[in-house]
Amino acid sequence: MVGDGLGLMTIKEVMVYLKIRESKARKMILNKEIKYIKIGNLIRFRRVDIEKYIDENSIKPRLINFQKDKDLLI
Repeated sequence: MVGDGLGLMTIKEVMVYLKIRESKARKMILNKEIKYIKIGNLIRFRRVDIEKYIDENSIKPRLINFQKDKDLLI
């Protein structure tokens, strides 16, 4: 996907990577939901920033308190 050696992605590559539409990607940029780099009038994304965005927005499984659940069965 990224062959520049720097890990920079275009908006099209980010769209494919996140499986989102262009309008959603542009809205995320406008709302500063994802980090991006401006090079003149070009917008680029570092792959590590996109992966960090995914990690930060992943829903974590909640830990179950077995003792609490055990008390409910009594």
